[in-house]
Formats: sequence, C-alpha cells, structure tokens
Amino acid sequence: MTEKEILKALMNVEDTDLKKDIVTLGMVRNIVVCGTNVSFTLVLTTTACPHKELHQRAMANVRHLLVRWAVLFAITL
Repeated sequence: MTEKEILKALMNVEDTDLKKDIVTLGMVRNIVVCGTNVSFTLVLTTTACPHKELHQRAMANVRHLLVRWAVLFAITL
C-alpha cells in the first residue's frame, strides 16, 4: 500500500457542492502508511461543513475498496 494508491482511491470521493474530488480540492493531508495501517487528515471546507456525515460515509466506502490489502484506517476530521 502506497500513498499514491490511497490518493487514487480517495479521488472517488466528491465534494457534492464543489463537484470536485477531495484530493483535487486539497482536503486530504498528512497521509501516513505504516504496513497495513493508514492514517490521514480530512480537512473540511468549513468547520460547519454540511457534508461532514456524507464524507464520513464516503470514506467508509473507500475503505471497503481497499480491504483487499487488509488496511486499517484512522481518519481525522
């Protein structure tokens, strides 16, 4: 598992208001890959982001895409 593979998977998560993926928008930061453990920070567009719950569900979906690598995620919002 590499940072590039994580970013590629996260490019499938779109901000519904801005119509761009969260990687392109610079919302994914501090990616750390240590064996099968992955952590990163998801920076929301505003502190009162109305789509926070949507983003959390999308992250869960991405995690399922990467399950074949037995990846453990830690996401900070």
